[in-house]
Amino acid sequence: MSEPGDQMETTDLTHPPGPDERPAPTDSTDEVAAPISVRFDREPRKVEETEIPVPRSVPEAARAWATGDPESTTYQFVVCAVPSEPAAQLYAWRTKLGQARAELEELRPLAAETEVLRAELEELRPLRGAAEELTALRRAHEVLQRRLVAERAAFAEGIAAVEAGVYGSRSWRLTAPMRSAIRALKKLKP
Repeated sequence: MSEPGDQMETTDLTHPPGPDERPAPTDSTDEVAAPISVRFDREPRKVEETEIPVPRSVPEAARAWATGDPESTTYQFVVCAVPSEPAAQLYAWRTKLGQARAELEELRPLAAETEVLRAELEELRPLRGAAEELTALRRAHEVLQRRLVAERAAFAEGIAAVEAGVYGSRSWRLTAPMRSAIRALKKLKP
């Protein structure tokens, strides 16, 4: 006989599992099968009512001793288990976790590529300052060009004003015949 703390495993080899019967989960990740409400029903039968007959060679005293315990008439246990809500939620979260892991595995190569691109960007950061410096230098060059053009225009206007002042003066007009004579004499000199 079994003691109260003993656990016995029995397998009914005479009945293969039917289409409605699922074997107990062997994987700990099958939380959907985790019960919240379990009901055990015991189906008793006399020794003579089972599929396997007791051999006639078994003495009557042994038969009386074996069937004397009420537990010895247990033919099978019927277990009714209902999946728990937390187990279903855990299963859903594990499914989402599996999907997230798959997505993460797809993104890992992109992360490595991103790191390579970040390293290239860090190498180019000093050049970004150079581009800003080049832009500032171009602006300064344009300002200098405009200033030079303005100075040249002012210088040309100043020369024009001096020429107008010199060529339009009275002394220039009075000395004009003398300048003509000097030019003619220079032509005669060999």
